[in-house]
Amino acid sequence: MQSIGRTLWAIPEGYIPSDSVSDAHDLVSHEAACFLNVGENDADVQITLFFENRDPVGPYRVKVPARRTLHLRFNDLTDPAPVPRDTSYASLIEASAPLIVQHTRLDRANPGWRYSRPLPIRPCRSEEVSRCKAKRAGVRYRAGHAQLS
Repeated sequence: MQSIGRTLWAIPEGYIPSDSVSDAHDLVSHEAACFLNVGENDADVQITLFFENRDPVGPYRVKVPARRTLHLRFNDLTDPAPVPRDTSYASLIEASAPLIVQHTRLDRANPGWRYSRPLPIRPCRSEEVSRCKAKRAGVRYRAGHAQLS
């Protein structure tokens, strides 16, 4: 089977509330990264977390076996340190083989809330970063060149 995916992912938003309506594992508020490895080789994954007011933490290390999936709750990450609750963070995911990654959240801090959805993320591409920066600066972008509009 053909390998698909990317080896570098950025998830600019993350937050795990400390409260949940239940202590049952299925109902605890969480953030998760869902990995799909359709390739023939295992993927070694490193996750580094970035914060507003402190140094990054990581890497957290996991393995996604070849032709398998892994659903990883950020709540369960403990080494090198537990992911802090009630704290905004961002994640950088680096893999040794191409993967598909989906980021999801379940927020059960309030009994009336049932917020669970995949959060759209895209792989890091230097070309796209340049295009986005040019657009924000009000300039036209052409591969490798930014021009004033």
